[in-house]
Amino acid sequence: MPDTSRHPLPCDGDRETLKADWHEIAPHTHPDAVTALEVAATREPNLLPSGAVTEIPVQSGAISDRWTHRLTMCDPTAAHAVLTQDDKAQAFFTDPLTESPPSARG
Repeated sequence: MPDTSRHPLPCDGDRETLKADWHEIAPHTHPDAVTALEVAATREPNLLPSGAVTEIPVQSGAISDRWTHRLTMCDPTAAHAVLTQDDKAQAFFTDPLTESPPSARG
């Protein structure tokens, strides 16, 4: 029987190191990376590379329109899996300037 008296494990480490580690895990595709980011999203969402989930309406001529044209298609990563929250996304993108992983939902 495992000893669960010390769970959940304390997380009182350096926040900048933890944030850097989440940024390193986010682009991976391994299922363990997805699981780790899902846990992080529920406990420390402000440390994730993508930040909070935000819906951005795209309007012709607006800044959001220019931003969407800058995005490039990519294969899904752990960060995409967490952002889409099990929705069926039709395409996956990344912002080449910020390396943020927005996803388009169909």
